[in-house]
Order: sequence, then C-alpha cells, then structure tokens
Amino acid sequence: MHVHDSVRRSALAGAVALVLAAAMAAPASAAMPRQSGNAAAPTGLADYTGVERLADSDGDTDPSTDQAAEDVWTPEAMQAARPMDRATDGPAPSSGEAETVPPDPDGPSGPIDEAGAEPADSLPQDGTGMSPRGSWPSNGVPTVGALFFKVGPVNWRCTGTVINTGSRNIIATAGHCIFMYAPFPNPVFVPGYHDGQAPYGKWTVKSRYIATQWRKNRNPDYDYGFLVLKDQRGRRVQDVVGANGWRTGAGYFNYSELTAYPGNRSTSLQCITSTHRLRNYTWHVEFPCDGFANGVSGTLLMENYSNDTQRGVAIASIGGVNGGGDGNDNVSSAVLWNSRTAALLNAAVRGQ
Repeated sequence: MHVHDSVRRSALAGAVALVLAAAMAAPASAAMPRQSGNAAAPTGLADYTGVERLADSDGDTDPSTDQAAEDVWTPEAMQAARPMDRATDGPAPSSGEAETVPPDPDGPSGPIDEAGAEPADSLPQDGTGMSPRGSWPSNGVPTVGALFFKVGPVNWRCTGTVINTGSRNIIATAGHCIFMYAPFPNPVFVPGYHDGQAPYGKWTVKSRYIATQWRKNRNPDYDYGFLVLKDQRGRRVQDVVGANGWRTGAGYFNYSELTAYPGNRSTSLQCITSTHRLRNYTWHVEFPCDGFANGVSGTLLMENYSNDTQRGVAIASIGGVNGGGDGNDNVSSAVLWNSRTAALLNAAVRGQ
C-alpha cells in the first residue's frame, strides 16, 4: 500500500501503457440503486452516473477460457507475484468535514441502500472476540484473498475482500488495483490464499467498477472499486466463503481489524488498530499496523470484527493519499466509505 520508488513506478506505468492500451475496455457510464438490507439485485445501470463499468468477458461462457486464466496462477506464479502499490498522482483530496459529502457532479450517484448491508451471518456488535492491538501472522481468512494479475511478464497482487450483497459475487479492493492508465488484464481472486495454495478456488472476473473520478483524474477520494466474480461450478463466491457486512458514514475514530497480504509474504498479516483523521484530508483516516508494506492496497477496515466468525463490517479501504501510505511500512491510511462508495457498489450489483 505504500509508494514504490520512482523507477519502479515508471517501469510499471510504461508496461501498463504498452501492454494494456490495445486491451483497454470501454467503460460505460452508470449510476447506483437504492435498496434495503442487502445491495439490490441486478436491474441495470440507467439510474447511475459517475460510474465506470469495465467488462472483462461479457457473453463469454466458455469454461476453457476461465480455466486457462486460472491455470496461469500456479503455486509458483502466485508466490512470485510482486506486491502492487503506487503513489496517487491525481488532484488533492477534498478537505472539510466528513459528515457532509461535498457536491461533486462527477462523483458516483444513484439509488443506494442508506443502511448498508449486514454481515452474511449475525455478528456481535460490540467488538466481542477482537484481539488486542497489534499485527500478527495469519493462515488466512476465508473472505479475504489475494487479487492476482499479470502485466507483461510480471505477476502482481493486491488484497481483495468479499462483501455482502444481494448478488453474492462481489469483492472490494483499491481503485489503483483495478485501473492505472488502463485496466489491469485478467485478474484472478484467490480467497484465503496462503503458501501458494487456493483453498477456496480461483475466481475469474466478469466486470469491474470504478468511479469516473478515479479513471479520469486518479482522485484519491475515489481510490476504491468493486469486482463482479464469475460463478464457479454453479456457486457464487459468497456461498463458498461467506461475506463481510459494510456501511457508510463511519467517523474518524474507529477500532478496526484488517487482514492483508503485504510484501512478498506467503501468508496474510492481521492487525487490530485504532484510526484517526489523516491531517488535512476529509475522507481519509490514518492508523498504525506494523509490517503493512506494499501489497495491502485494497484491504478493508472492519469494525465489529469477530474472531469466531472471522467477519466484520467494512467501513474503509486502504488506498487514496500516496496509495495508502507515505513510505512507512508501519503507518497506513484508508478512504472512508460514503454515499458515493455505496452508489458504486450498488451499480456493480445492478449492472453485473
């Protein structure tokens, strides 16, 4: 989640420009739906604006295509993947008070579920079962995984998390793990990834959703995105691993759990921490988590996390200002989810 050195960033940007330009998906403008409880079932994008849909394989139902994408990610290839992160080089984030979403005609908008979605299973709402603050190695959490993609000859990875929606097939990550100058090609999500293993399978992607503000301007206030996964053997990812709840409107001070894949670790790293406002930025919080180096981009901050169910309620995602870090592997930052995030998510549910 932290900034690459300038040489590495330039090399990646050049590779993206050369390898992806021809494969760039044409985004479709969209907006999001209003729902109650879970995100609404797919009904289209006519009500949404400020949303970009990047289609990976619309109409492609050939199982061999998905199998070929999965087969690329052998245990050796997954273990060799580099952690993905970059500095955000767009305009400065907004400043002001987070309680009010400032007007932005280009921000995602449309009907949304104001209450958010509850966890797929009932969770304690008082943080019962959470560990003391700090970071520790983990053998994996079923709903959190590594998101792999290849740019030219180089394998990359970010962190992705399954969140509860009516469609049961959506993961959340950082905007810069989906699009940087062009969409990253053929991403594959591996929930519960550890030691080169895919205990819950490898999931290919149908479509990806980012904010127009991210695609056009790389505005760090919009450094988040959602991926719609294809079914696997007739099942959806949420049916296999479960899902986390989500909500908007969290404040600056939160007691949160994070599960991420920093550096070149073969297993995930978990952290319990407290957040505070990132100075001078409205929609960003900062927090200490030892060892959260490159690769944790897209990790979700969970409130009311339960060690028993290994699920919580997402309120923010690592990314935004400087890609979610300033070069210090022990201090990270994240974008708080608001009504625009909810609109983007609901657009993903409806647009599929």
